[in-house]
Amino acid sequence: MKRAVEITSLALLLLAVRGTAHADEMTPEARARVHFQQGVEAVQHGELTRAAEQFEAAQALRPNPVVLYNLGQTYSALGRPVEAEKALRSYLTTEPRPTDPQRIKAVEELIAFNVRRIGSVVVELTPPDATLEVDGSPALPTPPGRIRLAAGRHVFVATKPEYEPAIANVDVSAGVEIHARLELAPSPASAAAPAAVRPPTATGAVTKPEVPVVDPAASPPPPQGKSTRYVLALGAIGVGGAAIVASAVFALEANWLNHASNRDGHCDDTGCDPEGMHLREAAKRNGNWATGLFVSGAVVGAVGVTLYLLEPRPEPRHAKAALPRSNMAVRLGPTDVTVAVRF
Repeated sequence: MKRAVEITSLALLLLAVRGTAHADEMTPEARARVHFQQGVEAVQHGELTRAAEQFEAAQALRPNPVVLYNLGQTYSALGRPVEAEKALRSYLTTEPRPTDPQRIKAVEELIAFNVRRIGSVVVELTPPDATLEVDGSPALPTPPGRIRLAAGRHVFVATKPEYEPAIANVDVSAGVEIHARLELAPSPASAAAPAAVRPPTATGAVTKPEVPVVDPAASPPPPQGKSTRYVLALGAIGVGGAAIVASAVFALEANWLNHASNRDGHCDDTGCDPEGMHLREAAKRNGNWATGLFVSGAVVGAVGVTLYLLEPRPEPRHAKAALPRSNMAVRLGPTDVTVAVRF
């Protein structure tokens, strides 16, 4: 028999909401009851994600151990063991504490079940004051940089102003602690050195730099470096390609997780057990990442290609009367328009 989220008879005592007052006229306690009622209905319809959101809202408005108990049950069924452990431990220690020995034993067993599904990652950030996100949510590691996560693949993103983001896919194993390092590189704009200024003279005046006179016919032109547009174009093409490759990885992972939920008997026509729900949620999460990365990569790559095609070529040595040359040329004819692109 599949494990189901238990809604106790004690919890049902919280569902009475008197009157038909509008939400803005209700007390925090009454609104908490409404959220709890909606969470119970969501559980009955199998909408566990929405149920967790409603239970969270109820607990924020009016802390209650019964809400914590149902929230821990829902987190466990969703495959979120870290949140489930925290909610269930709070349930055991929040007044009024449970007194039923069987209830306490069942909660302790559920806590132990979720602890066995958790691994930890010790994160090293360079620079150390960078901001860290895990799976799109802010992460606050406990000293010395340890984060407890559900077993599976997680996306770590470190950011800091004037630095390029650092992204890493980290595979977490239950009961195992691993180390991950994310090193951010300074962005090209911030890495550029400021122009040197000649120190003032003894009188406090700044001397005017001497400009040599050069005959352009007798001397070759100075070498021209790559423009900012060219660098940005190559960077955008590279980032877009990397995002598309990453989206393919997430798509394959989502497909594998979805097949695993059916292949191993976790899901059938009647529904899914907690492990099957966990696999389905993980597959959905990876699928969302795959879609987002693919769309972002395509857009960024297209911008990079456009910048590359619009990059002008270097002018000839004696370009007194020459016009700037570009990789793209447009010719207008009597009945047509011709676009020529040079690579």
